This record gives sequence, C-alpha cells and structure tokens, in this order.
Amino acid sequence: MELEQWLRKYNVKEMVMRDLNFYLSEYKKEDEEDFKDFFRNVVFENIKYEFHSVSYVINTWHATENEQRKYISAKVRLEYEETTFAEYEAIYNLQGEGEDDYLRLV
Repeated sequence: MELEQWLRKYNVKEMVMRDLNFYLSEYKKEDEEDFKDFFRNVVFENIKYEFHSVSYVINTWHATENEQRKYISAKVRLEYEETTFAEYEAIYNLQGEGEDDYLRLV
C-alpha cells in the first residue's frame, strides 16, 4: 500500500491526536507524580501540539534472517512558549492498529 493512501485511509493526523490525548489522560491517572514531574515547568493548558512527521519504517534490528518489522511512525511535537520540549510517537501496524507509543523529552 502506498504511504499516502494509508495516511488518507486511516486519517493519521486525527488518529495520532486521539491517541496522544488518551496517552496523556492515562499517564496522569496511572502515575500522577511522574506526570507532574514531566510537566513541572509547563502550564499544561498552554501546550501547543504540532503534527510533526509520519514515516514508513522497515526495521531489521534484532531480526532473524529474512525477517523485517514494517510499521508507520507518527510524531507530534509538544511546544510551550515557542519551544519544543517533548515529542509523542505512535507506532501503527499496516492495518491501522496502534501497537505502541512513547512520550519523551527533547
């Protein structure tokens, strides 16, 4: 499947923003202390979310012979006071299902 067709079919921008909102709400519920530490110097309501990139990845790291892991990676930058401070990455399989996601400081 061509990447641009996949992006339209699954509406990746809407999908990754929905998953980011879910991630943040679960993060706050499950580990409020860590959540507060992560966002300690940020007024949460003033964060801007910028869809950053999407890529088709063929990963052969730790793969056995002829094995490849293929997936879509979508990233959103979190900006506060004109500065990017974190990035959210969501990993989707080729059927449009979420497989993993990460939030990291940059």
